[in-house]
Amino acid sequence: MAEADDMLPLEDAEKFQRSIACSQLIKLKNCGHAPQIEQPQITSQQILHFLNIGNF
Repeated sequence: MAEADDMLPLEDAEKFQRSIACSQLIKLKNCGHAPQIEQPQITSQQILHFLNIGNF
């Protein structure tokens, strides 16, 4: 979840997180709707961390 996302309200992101089993909601500061483009390093680190902990 990008903290400055003007397309998806935080409430919707939280609802999606509750509805998707084993999901995580991570809020990135100073980031809009495309964290993979705006902050690729931290986004990829978070994805790798999620995959490595194996909660899926």
